[in-house]
Amino acid sequence: MAMASTISDQELQFISQWTKESDVAKLRTHVLEHWKRMQESSDHLYGCMKSRNYLEPRINKFPAYQRLLKRIATENLKFLEIGCAFGTDVRQVLLDGWPAENILAIDIVDTYWQFGLDLFLDKTHPPPIQTLWADIIDDAVFDPTKVPSTPTNPVIGEQFLNGRIDGAFAGAVLHVLSAETVRALLQKVFAALAPGATFFGISLGITGTDDSFPWGVTPDGKGDKRVLHSSGSLKNLAREVGFADCITLEVPRPASLDTQEGSIWQDGELELMESKGITRVFVGFEMRK
Repeated sequence: MAMASTISDQELQFISQWTKESDVAKLRTHVLEHWKRMQESSDHLYGCMKSRNYLEPRINKFPAYQRLLKRIATENLKFLEIGCAFGTDVRQVLLDGWPAENILAIDIVDTYWQFGLDLFLDKTHPPPIQTLWADIIDDAVFDPTKVPSTPTNPVIGEQFLNGRIDGAFAGAVLHVLSAETVRALLQKVFAALAPGATFFGISLGITGTDDSFPWGVTPDGKGDKRVLHSSGSLKNLAREVGFADCITLEVPRPASLDTQEGSIWQDGELELMESKGITRVFVGFEMRK
């Protein structure tokens, strides 16, 4: 992305809609300058961020989300995004008419959210949703067996996390976590969901096996292996956690992602995976409580 012209008009459609700025050339310059500042100021950027995937929302492509949208006019539904990053998807949710007071966005830290406020030019008037910058896997943050379940923010716990979420979304989150952390996250999401509610999203995964595959190292500095789930292993895990049903869909992964992932794979991992006939795909999922 050395030149502004590499940012397509399509990539600018959503930010134009959100900011109400119709000057595409002006937006293109803004996005490029923002991208450069972000690269200079951040110690860690995920591959999808380096390739500007944050410019376009993904959530509106999911059937589970479309079904939820049809209900918000008549039902008081609660929405949760896990790993909200820049907040592109929650801004789409707002534009789609979901009441702001019923939206909760969570991430470990607010670093990327702050980048998003700069990107979407709304730092002085941020999206009026609830946010929580913490690790909900940590029982000190969210322990559904205790009252209050969220001691650092009882209001969020009471209004959202205590079995009140109707739809939870995680885009590009599971594959940066360890196997143990993915299981713990699913357990916490399960506890946060209302009966019959849905947890949906997409993750980098694998096909050619029903098992999962360890790869790279998690970005939290603990030295744990990340995990790539197959459709089979993710379905098994969802059932073990308690979900009544889990539907998956394998989506082809663009070869252009090889460059993004190259520095993550450790010696011999990719060769071992390929020797077993395992290939990388995206795995979309929909888990119902």
